[in-house]
Amino acid sequence: MANAFLVKPLDIVGAQAFSTVTKGSAINVANDYAGVTVGLACDASPNAAALRVDLGADFAFDTIMVFGVTTLPASGTYAVLYSTAAVPGSFSVIATGPAYAGATARTDGKGVTLVQLSAPIAGRFIQINYYAPAAGQSVELARVVVGRRFQPAIGFEYGAQFGVRDLGALDVSRRGVLLRNRGKKLRTVSLNFPAMTRQEAEGTAQKVMEQVGNTECIGLCTDPAADAELQNRCYFGPLVGDLGRTWATARGHEVRVNLLGLL
Repeated sequence: MANAFLVKPLDIVGAQAFSTVTKGSAINVANDYAGVTVGLACDASPNAAALRVDLGADFAFDTIMVFGVTTLPASGTYAVLYSTAAVPGSFSVIATGPAYAGATARTDGKGVTLVQLSAPIAGRFIQINYYAPAAGQSVELARVVVGRRFQPAIGFEYGAQFGVRDLGALDVSRRGVLLRNRGKKLRTVSLNFPAMTRQEAEGTAQKVMEQVGNTECIGLCTDPAADAELQNRCYFGPLVGDLGRTWATARGHEVRVNLLGLL
């Protein structure tokens, strides 16, 4: 069993770039649409691109996931700063690390930045600085997820499924001619948590399912341990299929998570 976690994104009410915008708009990091991104130039020394998001008020968070990170070299790094609503101009650094969560690139070329704080902190403004190894480079971002991890004490059971949904179509004509309509290939993941406590199931899992349903998106990491494959273990997308939980034993609740990865 692996200790996976889910993150329901806090609402982002505003976003501002503090570097030259080369593509799109800063607020694009608040939408769930694949391909709608913001590009930022890593301006002159210290070759940094800065993006700040506004949660609208102070909220507790312990996890930041940035999906669709591209164009930045593999040796790029990040720093995360935060500020409260009461003192909006006083930023403190809370995390630093490699821009890409794992050394192994994803098939779609869209990297992930993963920030895991040891304890929740409350803030309104979160700024992410990306640093390039040389001047003239840039970074492109698709979605910023800020929230609190829901990480059951007992992880998912063996039998987890990892697959692909091909949005294209393939057929053969009456004359035996291949008819192919290519489409995006989206990753899928299906996890079963067989032994959530009543508090985990009622206090968090059920509420998350009621809030996101099948139309909102969440962040998921199947195994947050440091590893070359870490960014391949990160998903962002909607929950699919029937949502619910089973009171399986006197002390255990079973919850299944099926997710279609958009990013």
